[in-house]
Formats: sequence, structure tokens, C-alpha cells
Amino acid sequence: MAEAPIVATWDHERLKHDRLQLLQAEMQRADIGAMYLTEGFHVRYLIDVKVPFGQVFVPAEGDLIAFVRQRDIDYVQKKHQGTEQVKDADFNAELRHLRKDLAG
Repeated sequence: MAEAPIVATWDHERLKHDRLQLLQAEMQRADIGAMYLTEGFHVRYLIDVKVPFGQVFVPAEGDLIAFVRQRDIDYVQKKHQGTEQVKDADFNAELRHLRKDLAG
């Protein structure tokens, strides 16, 4: 007799929202103005999408911005609304720009 498939019943949008709220609360507690995350498991934790070379900018308040490669943009935008396309060679330039803005 075949077993019934297991169906995921959690709310992905709520999961992403709750994770972002927890991180931002800790950032505010530690007086951190923003974070730029580049490791895959950190990115997946926040946007709930596994995407190679994805990066996430997280302000202490408000929505995060996910940066992904051109070839991944359509897939990621279906799962996460706040996504911007960054050309592969522009990741480091984008990081330098954000650091400069944060430094004031």
C-alpha cells in the first residue's frame, strides 16, 4: 500500500516576515544599522529561496533587498518580491556602493 505524500502546510510569506523581524530586532538591539549578507544559507534563511551567489541587503527597519544574477532573477522574483537584478561582475561594485552609503 502506497503512503500518502507529505504536504507542506506552512506559510512561506509569514516565515520570511518573522525571520526578518527577528533579525532586525537583534540588529537594533546591537545598534547595527544594516547588514549585507553574502553566504548562501543566510540568504536562504531570509528569502526562503535557494539561489547560487545571491546576496541580501538588510536595513535595521523596512524591507530587505535581494541581489541575484541575471539568470536567476525570474525564479527568485516568483518567490520573493524585493529582488533586484545585478550583473555577475557588479556584485562587488554594488557592495562597495552600499558600504560607502552606510559610511555617510
